[in-house]
Amino acid sequence: MFDALMHAETLTRRQLETDLQHVIQQDQLRVYYQPIVSLTSYEILGFEAVVRWQHPRRGLLTPAEFLPVAEELGLNLPIERWVLRQACRQIARWQSRYSTGTHLLVSINLSAKHLAQPDMVDYLKTLLHETRISPANLMLEITEDVVIQHFETAIALLTRLRQLGVQIGLDDFGTGYSSLSYLHRFPVDMLKIDRSFMQMISRPSRNSPKNGQMVRSIALLAESLGIPTIAEGIETLDQLTQLRALHCSYGQGYFFAEPLNQFAVEDFLKCYNHEKLRLRS
Repeated sequence: MFDALMHAETLTRRQLETDLQHVIQQDQLRVYYQPIVSLTSYEILGFEAVVRWQHPRRGLLTPAEFLPVAEELGLNLPIERWVLRQACRQIARWQSRYSTGTHLLVSINLSAKHLAQPDMVDYLKTLLHETRISPANLMLEITEDVVIQHFETAIALLTRLRQLGVQIGLDDFGTGYSSLSYLHRFPVDMLKIDRSFMQMISRPSRNSPKNGQMVRSIALLAESLGIPTIAEGIETLDQLTQLRALHCSYGQGYFFAEPLNQFAVEDFLKCYNHEKLRLRS
């Protein structure tokens, strides 16, 4: 029984690897957008772009279901660049259709391998020129641990990227090195507080006050450095209320909206003013 299960898992894995080889050529990738919302005014700051795989047999797959395999196969770079290009094109479409489109930010996660590419800056410069979008509408996210592990190299590259006019976001902050002392050296425009903190502040325990204080410390330090914060994974009104009290600038999560396809985003942008009034009341 165990051997049969292992054999089935091996076959599934091999088929996934085979299917991944053609995922871009066969137009099976999709970009979804999760809103990022101000926790004071409830205005939309923008969206985080996340990739999904519309698998012909298994349906819509999340990044966790295929990106680790893609990375092992060396396919994460072309996938990330495809997402980056699609997101820039989407920004251009919003800017042509909506008066607020010129202010919408789109954030995209980049891996260490992507950042290590020698043509990264030139590639991005060409892409911005081709799509004719303002660099300020694009935010590139890199995780805290990647910055720490490749500190001097990462700092130099992020500085060059910022010189293009794009924004830099530090993702998953507080989960790895808790490097509050390093924050002033990071050339970043936004700091993203990991979703694990949302679970901690909403789950009653003896450590609840400490959990809230950790979030407050991160938010206040970032505020003192002029760096806005984005709290990830907001799912309840209670979490939203606590984050507002803890001085977090922005938030994203299922409380506001799940990641939306490009058509659902259009509806969201049209209908959000009504939702904003509900949140303010």
